Amino acid sequence: MSQVSETVVRRNRVATVVLAALMVHGRKGKAGFTPDFDWLTGMLSYVEEVATRQHYRFEEAWFLKPLEKLMPELRPQLARMRRDHIGSGGYCSRMAESLGHWKRGWPRAVDQFLDNARDHFRLSAGHGRLLRAAIIPAAERCFGPEHWTAAAAAAALARSEDSVALSLVRSECEAALCRRMGRTVPPLPAFGRVDPDQSAAQV
Repeated sequence: MSQVSETVVRRNRVATVVLAALMVHGRKGKAGFTPDFDWLTGMLSYVEEVATRQHYRFEEAWFLKPLEKLMPELRPQLARMRRDHIGSGGYCSRMAESLGHWKRGWPRAVDQFLDNARDHFRLSAGHGRLLRAAIIPAAERCFGPEHWTAAAAAAALARSEDSVALSLVRSECEAALCRRMGRTVPPLPAFGRVDPDQSAAQV
């Protein structure tokens, strides 16, 4: 697998891990625990600003559009990827709205937040599975050296703006999110134990 492909897979996985953490905090809120709302807002901001706006645009520009021309038989999978891009933005908006209501103490807000966090996590996990199963293998077969060189330059620029996506383990992800939010210590537990690759039926 090319370095660019590895970067795309890692970005999706990190975004899914952050969404898993938001889902776990939602479960704890439903059980009566009051979360660190600033921390939840920062995690959601990362998903919206970096994963949804930057990462998905990179996927579209360097994978989906070129593959659409080279492999028209992939159009159903490409359409699914694009629906995920749109859906993720919608989930971010609904999660931000319900988080605001939860902070103000509105009844049912935590249920709305948890429902959207769970569905967003499932979308991101499924997106990653499709990426690894169909999109990346097709790209590796079709794209030539010039494409990968240009994509690598674009990926390097994006990586310089996203230290969270460089994380290899959850502790690194927590630390990078703390730096992004201007904090020194995350709340405990910051991240739960949900595997971003587990099936939707398990969450």
